[in-house]
Amino acid sequence: MRTLLAWVSEHLKLQCCKETLRKQLHRMGFAYKKARKFLKRAESAERSTYMMVLRQMLDEARRGRRTLVFIDEAHIHQGLDPGLGWGKRGEPRRV
Repeated sequence: MRTLLAWVSEHLKLQCCKETLRKQLHRMGFAYKKARKFLKRAESAERSTYMMVLRQMLDEARRGRRTLVFIDEAHIHQGLDPGLGWGKRGEPRRV
């Protein structure tokens, strides 16, 4: 799993330490927080919209217009905590 620090270095061509990046993200209104499951408690309208988008993506993948990557959720938690990450302060971070 790539870190945000590696992404900043590669894409923005900036070299900084974790603390500098953390302080800048806080200044920009972001907070480090745990994600919440989205679809489990989603409203039926939100769920319908999500399923419509998902069907379109699957259709595009079948026609060779989109590449989709599947990650088996059963093994993703081994040694990792994918629920933590940066999100806009005051807004829920959803997975």
